Amino acid sequence: MADAVPPDHPFALRRALYARFPFAAVAISVDGIDATLFGPLDVGVAVGDLIVVELEDAGAWVAQVRALELVEREVAEVDVAPAGELSSMRARPVLRSVRGEAAILGQLDHERFRASTGPVFGEAPFRPASAEETATVLAPTAGLRLGEVSGRAGVVAPLRPEGFARHTFLCGQSGSGKTYTTGVLLEELLLRTDLPLVVLDPNSDYVHLGAPDPGVEGDDVDGYRDRAADVVVARTRDAGGDGPLLAVHLSDLPTTVQAGLAQLDPIADLDEYDALRRATSHLPRPYSVTDLLATADAGGDPAAHRLAARLRNLDAADWAVWCRPGDATLSGSGLLGHRGVVIDLGSVATPAETALSSLMVLLTLWGRRRDRRPVLVVVDEAHNVFPAEGVDTVSRELVELGVRIAGEGRKFGIHLLLCSQRPDKLHPSVVSQCDNLVLLRVNSATDVERLVETFSHVPAGMIRRSPSFRQGEVLVAGPVAPIPRVLRTRRRISREGGSDVPTDWAHPRPPD
Repeated sequence: MADAVPPDHPFALRRALYARFPFAAVAISVDGIDATLFGPLDVGVAVGDLIVVELEDAGAWVAQVRALELVEREVAEVDVAPAGELSSMRARPVLRSVRGEAAILGQLDHERFRASTGPVFGEAPFRPASAEETATVLAPTAGLRLGEVSGRAGVVAPLRPEGFARHTFLCGQSGSGKTYTTGVLLEELLLRTDLPLVVLDPNSDYVHLGAPDPGVEGDDVDGYRDRAADVVVARTRDAGGDGPLLAVHLSDLPTTVQAGLAQLDPIADLDEYDALRRATSHLPRPYSVTDLLATADAGGDPAAHRLAARLRNLDAADWAVWCRPGDATLSGSGLLGHRGVVIDLGSVATPAETALSSLMVLLTLWGRRRDRRPVLVVVDEAHNVFPAEGVDTVSRELVELGVRIAGEGRKFGIHLLLCSQRPDKLHPSVVSQCDNLVLLRVNSATDVERLVETFSHVPAGMIRRSPSFRQGEVLVAGPVAPIPRVLRTRRRISREGGSDVPTDWAHPRPPD
């Protein structure tokens, strides 16, 4: 194809120019911490890749590319015509090359990697790290096997499980593989750690987490079956199941939340709010909505009658999440007594019951914080639990509690894994406390820049790659991955409960 270019074509001139001014891939470091890269357009590395800098007197050093940009510069007028190919001419051509920044990670010595700062050097050649070198740097110890390094088949870069002692934000737009990746991450935590899990599952995506999919084979399947055997699913009574009952006593809730369920304002609804306080103060614990209605109806107080009418009009007494006589509430039935508890919020009929159930779980965990028992609280669709703006009493209580857990929970062993499609939908005081970032594809430029700002410790260039991620590609950075990496998620062991509806409608059968 190149030989077909006529000698007077601009491409011929450019080939002659680059032959006269060859580029080498070189790195320069003035502090041994960061390096500046220069190279040709086909340098062969991308943001996030590992490179090896070869120093004649100091061996091989590994660095990670953190930024790359195209550089154009106009050179002085020169004769760029090789003899016999082009007529004599002078030109002021534009040279294009690559400039980048890299962080020095450490030294490679006899197939071993030692993390450290490097020496000061100038114009040392660099090359892309091989698959073997990448594995040596990223996989020095065992850990969570979320997947393989993207573009490096067979190279598994384990995550540090102790990194989940810091809060984590997992973000990916619809169709990016967010739910699937979350499932793999939970499987790895079950398989390779002893950290208990409590999962707020609004779409019933993780209800099969406790058992391998019968169609999956592999070395870890038997081990997973044993490790996940004590994962239970909490559902409402109407949904059935043999796990803990997702049930709440009205008396378990603060007065502010009880009033919120009746849509009472302490000032605008002064008399009804006071009637609620007086009625509940005389009820023996535990009490239910039915008990409250009976007490409100019994007297001659008009405000109490209006309170009862509110509750009936809202059908509050008919919610499936209320305890019946003899029921054990979720807070009293060993929420932390299992290897994992999946709170199947998909079994709840109304948004109000979903919010109430979420609040009850978090209140229970926070109330037992002095026990200092480690637990990972996984909040799927976290923007519905900790919204940027609470619109009612229950959501405001959730946000207030979420902010407190995010700020203080770690010292009590309460760790968060927040999953959402959009960072701007989450309350900023919650997401800003996350040190780990697990990022799938995000197309919105606004969301990407918000993530760059919030996770300033993660290379901005790697976050800005997320719009180009394929399904299942994920950037992991933070204490779980001190060297940020882009992985391709492995296959799930358990079955996904809320997978997408098939698109058979896209391929209609031919008419008979």
